[in-house]
Amino acid sequence: MIRLKEIILERLEGEPAKAVVHTFAGADSVLYHWSLTAPETGYDKVKVLLKYENGDVLKFRYDLRKNNNPLLSEFIMDQLKFLANAEKTECYQEFRGIYTDENIQAAKEILSDYQLKDDLFATC
Repeated sequence: MIRLKEIILERLEGEPAKAVVHTFAGADSVLYHWSLTAPETGYDKVKVLLKYENGDVLKFRYDLRKNNNPLLSEFIMDQLKFLANAEKTECYQEFRGIYTDENIQAAKEILSDYQLKDDLFATC
């Protein structure tokens, strides 16, 4: 398992903010506090960088809403699971440029090899 080193969150819309945490729980806490000033309708974009102990960096965009935000780890795993199974979706051929064999394989490897949720006793 490739261990998570840190999570960098940068709010790209709304009130400018940046945070560095070491757990998904810490990231969820930051995102919750930021959501208090998110728009009533729509969302603010948040750049998410997951830095790993082996030097790899995974980049995601998180849509921050006022209410009903998913936990960051669940959001990321859902995105990767969708991509890993893209060839099974109806829109696979339509978006073949995005759903390349390389991207699909990378999503599968990330899901199996990288820490994508906190350890049981993780601290922020």
